[in-house]
Amino acid sequence: MCSSITLIVSLLVIPLVALGEPIQRVHLIFSNHLDIGFHSDLPDTPGTDSNVLSHYFKDYFPAAVAVAEEMRQRGGTERYRYLTHSFLVSLYLNDCPEKLGIYCPSTDEIAVFKNAILQGDIVWHAYPDNLQTEFLGDPGLLQYAVQLAHDLDRQFNLPPKRVISQRDVPGLTRAAIPILAQAGVAALSVGVNGGSAPPDVPKHNKPFLWKDEATGTSLIAFWHPGGYSGSSAENDPLDGPEDCVSVPGFNEVLCAVWRSDNAGPHSVDEIVDIYRRAEKNFPQAEVIASTYDDFILALENFLSTNTSTTVDSLLPVVNQEIGDTWIYGIASDPARVAEYRALLRLRRASDRWDEAAYLKFSRLLLKVPEHTWGVDTKEYPGDYSRWTNKELKNALESNVSGFRVAVESWQRQRAYTQWAVEELQESTKDNDILHKSIITEFHKEMEHLKSLPKNLPGSGGGHDISSSSSSPCRPSWEAQEEASGTNQGLVYESDAWRIGLDPSTGAISELVFLGGDKNNSNNNNSRNYRNSHTSGGGGDNRLPFNRYDHHSSINWASPDSLLAQIMYSTYSEDDYYAIWSHYSYTPPPVLVTDGWFYKDFGKPNSTVLGGAKSQDAYPTLQTVWQCDPSPMDHITTTTTATTTATTASSEKRRQEMGENSFHIVAQSYFKDESLVNKAGGPAQLFLEITSPADSTDLFIDVIMENKTATRLPEATWFKWQPAVHAVDTSSWTMSKLKQNISPLEVMRNGSMSMHAVDDEGISVRSACGKAMLKVSSLDAALVSPGKPTPFPMVEELPDLTAGMHFNLHNNIWGTNYVMWWPYQKGDETIRFRFVVQVEAVGGEARVAEE
Repeated sequence: MCSSITLIVSLLVIPLVALGEPIQRVHLIFSNHLDIGFHSDLPDTPGTDSNVLSHYFKDYFPAAVAVAEEMRQRGGTERYRYLTHSFLVSLYLNDCPEKLGIYCPSTDEIAVFKNAILQGDIVWHAYPDNLQTEFLGDPGLLQYAVQLAHDLDRQFNLPPKRVISQRDVPGLTRAAIPILAQAGVAALSVGVNGGSAPPDVPKHNKPFLWKDEATGTSLIAFWHPGGYSGSSAENDPLDGPEDCVSVPGFNEVLCAVWRSDNAGPHSVDEIVDIYRRAEKNFPQAEVIASTYDDFILALENFLSTNTSTTVDSLLPVVNQEIGDTWIYGIASDPARVAEYRALLRLRRASDRWDEAAYLKFSRLLLKVPEHTWGVDTKEYPGDYSRWTNKELKNALESNVSGFRVAVESWQRQRAYTQWAVEELQESTKDNDILHKSIITEFHKEMEHLKSLPKNLPGSGGGHDISSSSSSPCRPSWEAQEEASGTNQGLVYESDAWRIGLDPSTGAISELVFLGGDKNNSNNNNSRNYRNSHTSGGGGDNRLPFNRYDHHSSINWASPDSLLAQIMYSTYSEDDYYAIWSHYSYTPPPVLVTDGWFYKDFGKPNSTVLGGAKSQDAYPTLQTVWQCDPSPMDHITTTTTATTTATTASSEKRRQEMGENSFHIVAQSYFKDESLVNKAGGPAQLFLEITSPADSTDLFIDVIMENKTATRLPEATWFKWQPAVHAVDTSSWTMSKLKQNISPLEVMRNGSMSMHAVDDEGISVRSACGKAMLKVSSLDAALVSPGKPTPFPMVEELPDLTAGMHFNLHNNIWGTNYVMWWPYQKGDETIRFRFVVQVEAVGGEARVAEE
């Protein structure tokens, strides 16, 4: 572990008078795990989101109300309080969206449910559902995630919820702490999936203070390893005495009883049995049906009575990053990720968040980072024999039920971005110009993400590489029989940048920021990524528009340290031993292919029956096209509702850009055809690089054309490994929820190998520390530090001399994530957009000389 990382554990200060005091009160939490998808508890019913939501609304909510009333009618003090989620309650009570194809309650059902809330029988916590918080990506939407619960609290005159429950997902980023604290959250309870490695925090639900040192904010937190609650080994959902949340000296404990995935509320018999066993475990205690908030309030009161000490000294303090070891699953549907990130940018650009249409828009948007992305892959397709591409194609064309249901579930999960947009569309009936423009921009951007580079000769944008004198794009370099190994003829320069391309792969082997033309320093049309692609706030530290001597500027790349390098990786079953040997919570002595964990996290038989093998492959550069500049139409800003394309004086702009800019397209392919035919590689790849005359930003797009759908494990990478002499490799940071976090801050059993970043992406300082290279990502969310791997590595921090790498796509995981891409027509071609900047550090006015 890096020596700069500390785990502060203060000695517990226990009042002597309380050392032998028995537990006086047991807070019981009754709930079941929510997957908005995955599995349906109804027989022969796929666990699609619509089936699951309808089952809760039609069956589970009325059943919980009825059970609570039956417990009340029994007399005595034993009650039932069913903990559910604000996302479900909000959909059920407030404008239930029938367009989702779900069951919506009647007026009478709503009235009964509201009465149950007022009686305290139905409760919720401070989160909408089980989020992958790191992927949520936007502080404003994270605040709204809590606001959704608080809006319901206000609706029923209840105190605002202050405790989050997160089940299944093993962790979240430390960057969420200040945002949640500002939103009024005081505590966090996590129940880790029974097969996943629990973060190295105080075990067995022991509360600690999770602190963000940069902001001085903290949350009380407690992690339950090995399941949502209780003992998975003994198949008992009731927390035993060793697992109940307790603090030495405090005479109250919290014991949770979570039923399994979408299993619904407890029966009366179950509840009675739970009370009896809890009373046996704590014979001198009052056992009550309670809430997380009630317990945390009691704990806070206890902590506040110890006036001679601070909370920091009463609870262990953890200040490391944890992250989310499940985050690698989100790249299984890159289009869904790109759509979601586009809508986040559009949402940030508006100042009308509190209007009804925006609240409905934001509510459905919250479904995207929820941890369920489809049906249970063990059920649909539930197939471990048809692994080859030919067998997959035949199954899809034959409409095999398991495969069809899986695809339909992925399509529905992806549709939440469109359904969210439709919530705004409804307001356009009132001729709302702002909403119309947001909808237009969103659809325009999504079309752009499916586009090939424009103006290349030949149909399809690149199959025919023959030149045409009338084409705006002409080949400036074509592969020879024997490449020279140098980038001669592959160097391009604008006012702001000089780049050289590797003649083998087309990656960047030279990258020098020149600063720009001083004549443009006051150009009011200057494009600014920070302003046009992200929310406002903060100054602009990029270097001024003045050219520096070529030899005095940093060359961030080298022939041995390539940037913007595309790599396609395939994996065999042997690669999954990273999970079986290090990540699995209880590694089985013998791996059996009929075990749920092996099927969820692995690809059983993919090597034996499908020929899966482990390899890293780089494309071969075929042609570099040099294109006439156009008025920035290759760049879709799509970030403010008022953004429009510049059309005035386009010919003048074209001439200016021709003198001061470059626009090139590097076209490549895989020489090994088996990567395309037997694995999932694309037929062609394009690296579109543009340095406009009116910007110091370098725009880089990766385009995959005609990607093959495969069930075999695969991943596509966009690698950034700067020259070691040019950078301080220990200075790499990732922007999570707009806070910079180092990959070296992650604790053991945290997410060391994969992270979700926001639009601001990644950055690294120069060796002298006076300049920073920043790579922002509009569409791809995942980054792997060090040697790129899609597997959840939890024991060894990455070697950052190997750089940082964006994961554009992978299908490594099972469970409920997308198993092959593309899964529908129109997705075969996809574009990923990046923006490269060099910024001064600490107010320096120029790039330091090396």
